[in-house]
Amino acid sequence: MERRKYKRYSGIPIRVLLKDEKDGSFKNVNLINLSLGGILIRTNEDISIYQNFLVKIEIPLESINTFKNHDKDVVFAKAIVWRIEADKENFSMNSNNNFFNAAPKFIEIGKHEKEIIENYLSNFEENVPYE
Repeated sequence: MERRKYKRYSGIPIRVLLKDEKDGSFKNVNLINLSLGGILIRTNEDISIYQNFLVKIEIPLESINTFKNHDKDVVFAKAIVWRIEADKENFSMNSNNNFFNAAPKFIEIGKHEKEIIENYLSNFEENVPYE
């Protein structure tokens, strides 16, 4: 039975940054996919299950693949990591620099911010198959 509430989109030309709610600064992360309910990222940062983050999503106002000198909408949301798994394609028991896929779920996001994301995603086809 499918549990997903939202369509997922990958390969979207946006920038996503995470900041631990307790400390630190925003760090750029590798976005795997985006939905109205959260994100899936690939990282080698030390992230733990149930860790809270402030998510910053930079959405270009034009169909561009670069952010240099272009306007963008900036959306903020609070998220909690609810799943982490090893990036099996790039994982080695002998490495201290392994990558993980982490799934932060939005727990606080404004209605307007959700509308901005939804409007932007309407330009793309859902391309993450249901498993």
